[in-house]
Amino acid sequence: MSKGLLPDDLVIAVLHYIKTRKRRFTADRERLHELFFDLKSEDPTPLKCLGFRERGLWPESSELDQAFANLEATGLLRRQNDTPRFYFIDPELDKAFRESVRSQMKSAQIEPARIRKLADTFISRAARG
Repeated sequence: MSKGLLPDDLVIAVLHYIKTRKRRFTADRERLHELFFDLKSEDPTPLKCLGFRERGLWPESSELDQAFANLEATGLLRRQNDTPRFYFIDPELDKAFRESVRSQMKSAQIEPARIRKLADTFISRAARG
């Protein structure tokens, strides 16, 4: 039985497949939670590590908050300026994917094409900010 991905690994996998020129996306917490909630509704299996509370005005995930905080603390994601509107993906994130997350995906029996599709949907919605 497959264990699935950890939240940090899931976010790294999705962000790895974002191949836009600037590799940036909204840093708006509400928007990010809504996006991942929608992605989980569309393909729940790869995102099973994310639980959402729907008691407020928008769905919230403490696992997603922690994953973004961890990636920002390690420098794999960064924000610029005093009022950061966007996350920028550091090239080291791709190295983390190759060195660790790719094998975790294989162990969890999650095909790269599924994550690539999630990444395409994510960036088409999140790049707008």
